[in-house]
This record gives sequence, structure tokens and C-alpha cells, in this order.
Amino acid sequence: MPFRFLFPVRTTRLNAFTPRISFSKTTKDLQDLFADPKVHTLLRLITYSNPNVVHQPWVKKFQKDEIRLLSDQELQTVKQFSVAFTNQRLQMPPVLAMRDESDTLALVISKDEKLQGLLPSNYKLVFTDISAGETPRRRLIVVREPDGTLRHASASERDRINSTYFLLPGRRVRVPLMFYGQHLQDMLNRGQYLYILDRACNQFEPDDPEYIRICHSVYNHVNANSWAPIHSTTETDTTSTENPLRLLRHTRHYGPLALYLIAYLGSPGGLVYEALQCQHYARLGWLLRLVLILRPASPFALALKECNLPPPPPAEMDVGTYLADQSRLPLTSADIQNILSYVQMFVDREPLADSQKRLLMQHVEACREGLAANCQEEALG
Repeated sequence: MPFRFLFPVRTTRLNAFTPRISFSKTTKDLQDLFADPKVHTLLRLITYSNPNVVHQPWVKKFQKDEIRLLSDQELQTVKQFSVAFTNQRLQMPPVLAMRDESDTLALVISKDEKLQGLLPSNYKLVFTDISAGETPRRRLIVVREPDGTLRHASASERDRINSTYFLLPGRRVRVPLMFYGQHLQDMLNRGQYLYILDRACNQFEPDDPEYIRICHSVYNHVNANSWAPIHSTTETDTTSTENPLRLLRHTRHYGPLALYLIAYLGSPGGLVYEALQCQHYARLGWLLRLVLILRPASPFALALKECNLPPPPPAEMDVGTYLADQSRLPLTSADIQNILSYVQMFVDREPLADSQKRLLMQHVEACREGLAANCQEEALG
């Protein structure tokens, strides 16, 4: 059954002479975008929230399943706990701007030239307030240099001293070699993205330049492989897939990853492909809304503004309400057809490769055929 657009759309394709727009932003811009409540809500909504996948254990123990008989009230309590626990597991790591190491280095307290020469040139004295009530960022840590200068500790020195006295669970005093050089590259080539990101969250502060470097290395590698085919036998099987977005979409790192790909790299095509291929239409609509907010000067956003079209459905909603009962999401067949029309406009306007455009349109047509078949079955039934 041929599909008819539910709204007028211009289908002018980008040619070789269409100028490409740079959407690269700084880490400060990413922090401001992440702090926007609307953006933050959409980042959480596009994260796959199936509890069976979110709570899938990394290590399966050889033990018998425990089966209990619950009353209706007890079952409702368990469901509420599951929603709260899922929301906690999917809490995104903060996206912060890279800290400036020079700020603390310039904070010289005093300089006593009479103390010069008392210490070897490669020695420094560190004085730390180890009171239990102080936070790691507000703890008083000062350094006495060999030339007699007394200054506040730099951010890297502060992290090292805090790790010496108050080592957090999962954090090591010495940074593991897995975060550097060929070790990191080998893990990326093996697709161990989630392990790298989880270990980085434990080892570094979110504004640490090393943490940002590692996360961006993972995001760039994911973006380079985001158009890989998706192969999975079951919904909860995430080990047989070759596409990294399929692996990370149900984790707390998917939101920061999507923010980086859309706002920093200007490359949302892989995200659209993953949601479209898995037929997650609600996530697809929210993802297109996110593209409109993060890239207001993109060809797709300008096309919607030129045609005076509203954002694609569904509208934003409370994350807790969505997790409590995803089946109540009001998404009709007409809404899905509208979302697919927006995807077609996205394909027509965005500067994607020809092979990527063909791949997206194949999935769009397959989804339309499936919807038409379902509507025909409902009419006959």
C-alpha cells in the first residue's frame, strides 16, 4: 500500500555542492546542554529502559531460581522498587567541562625564601586536612615547594592525595594501564566499551581531563562503528551484536554518548539507524526531537522550520511515569507513520553517505509495510 505523507514535505536532496555545517562544540557547551532540563529528560527517554535488559547480570551464578507467591499489594511494592532501582541504574554520569589546572597552580599562599634549600630539588611537602567531615573538593591541601613557595594543591595533586587517604571503592591509587595507548585501543577493538566507561567512572572525577579523553575515545570508536549490522537472536542477548549502540543503549552511558554524537560530532545518523532498525518508534521520535534542540542550524531542523512543522511525536514525558508503565505510552499508527515521515525528511536533508541513506530508507519502507499489514489484519479481524 503506497504511503501518503501526513504533511507537506520538500524532498530536495543534498548534492555534492551543499556546504557542510560544523556542529562541533566545546566541553563547556556540552555541560550547559546536559544541564538543560529538557535535554536531560530526552537523553533519559531515549535510553532503552527494559528492566530485563538493564538488570541483566554480568556474571551468572549457578543457582536455582527463587519463586515466591506474592499478594497484589506485595507485587505492587516489588514493581515500585523495580522502577526505582531501574531509574537508579540508568542515572547518567554528569557531563562537565574540563577543569582548568592553571587555576589552582596560580593560588600561591606565601613564599619564604629562607626555606629555600632545606629540601632536595625533587622533594615537595604536602599538608592535608584529613578531617572526616570535609569533602574531597573542599579539603584543605597545600604544597610546600623546594624554593619555599607555599601554594594550594593542583587538581591532579588533590586527586592523588584524596586517593591516598580516602580511597573510594573501585578506584586505584595508580591509574591502570588499560586507559593508555595500545592497551586502550585493544580494548576498543574488542568492543569492551561498557567495561571501559564503568572503570573510568570509578577511577576519575567527571571533570578530569583524563576521564574526558577516555570517554571521547570510546565515543569516537562507537561512532566509527555505529552503522555496523545489528544481529541479535533475542531481546536480552547483547553479546552477539556487532553494533556498539545496541550494546550501550540500555546503560547509563547512552545519554552522554548521544549528546556527544549529536552536539559535538554532528553525527546522529547511527543513533537513528539503531532505533529505526529495532522499531523503537518512541525512542526514535524523542531522538529526532533531541536533534532539533541540539542542532538548530542543521538541514533537518531548518527544513522543519521552513515547512512550519511541529516536532515529531511523542511529546516529552516524566521519566518516572514512563518507567512505571511503558505500555500506556499513547502512540497510534498515525503517530508512527508521522515519525517515519520525519525520518524520511531526515534522510533527505542530512549530509549522509548514499549507502547510509539507502539503508535507512530500506528500514523505513519495511516499517511502513509492516504497519500496513497490521492495519489490514485489524480491519479483517
